[in-house]
Amino acid sequence: SQSQTQSHTYINHYGHGPMRDADGRVSWQNRAARALPEAERVQLLAATDPGRVVLDTPTRCHDLLSAPCAGGTVLYATDVSATVQAAQAQRDFVHTLGKTFADLPTGLAVFDRGRTLAMFNPALTDLTGLDPVFLSSRPAILDFFDRLRDRQVMPEPRSYASWRGQIDAMIRAVNRDRVNTHIDPKIPCLLTTLVAI
Repeated sequence: SQSQTQSHTYINHYGHGPMRDADGRVSWQNRAARALPEAERVQLLAATDPGRVVLDTPTRCHDLLSAPCAGGTVLYATDVSATVQAAQAQRDFVHTLGKTFADLPTGLAVFDRGRTLAMFNPALTDLTGLDPVFLSSRPAILDFFDRLRDRQVMPEPRSYASWRGQIDAMIRAVNRDRVNTHIDPKIPCLLTTLVAI
């Protein structure tokens, strides 16, 4: 039928797309599905629910979607193995950093690109007296400095508003990859390095 032909044309261009008939039998497969190794294709076709499918030989991950179409159901599998591996590598890296930083005697605060606290070590709470509950709430970097100021942990600049504006401008410049290294030397600066992960 014309609707089946349109479905086949669409599926042919997007991902691995077998089509099952009303009885669940594979009635058609696109080139990408036919190109999969037999064991991988069999495992994907055995999956009955949409979601993440982890294949065991070799270890691969696919996100599986299904949609009704003329004559049955289309299965759409997207290989997300690289994304899953990258996320695991990032978790492992953060875990390694956490273990490394835990024993440092220097207080450390790492802020992410969203300017929120991503990681801190125990020495930071020891040296600043900041509540771990506050730090665990992932405060924004300027809120972090405000709290240090409130606790009188950092030297009071002549004009806190101006200093805070300079810090905010520096953070925005770093996020734009245009670092302006000029900071008024008369204004005390607690921040020497911004780390963005």
